[in-house]
Amino acid sequence: STDAKGNTIKIKRVVDRLTGNRKEDKKEKEYTYEVQWEGLGYEYNTWLHLSKLEKLGFKKLMKLVDEKVAQREGSYKRPLTQANVEKHLEDVGLDREFGTHLVC
Repeated sequence: STDAKGNTIKIKRVVDRLTGNRKEDKKEKEYTYEVQWEGLGYEYNTWLHLSKLEKLGFKKLMKLVDEKVAQREGSYKRPLTQANVEKHLEDVGLDREFGTHLVC
């Protein structure tokens, strides 16, 4: 940001949270994570490199994001079979039978 005279103004930002999004920076060959800043709306979210977030102490939160991304990616790779549907229903606390009955 700049003031009325065109001088650069430094704004101190505090990381509020990692949003759960991650992408690969092919040029830098490392992941970047979407960061939401304290007191700012989502339109001000930015992407920070893994190395920068590690220095700031966000290693545990990055691991959670990595697990979330892996789950999301894995959920699309399971074929839609009766066995997988029944397993999913059990995983979310429903009876397997909900996947085998037809409604006429």
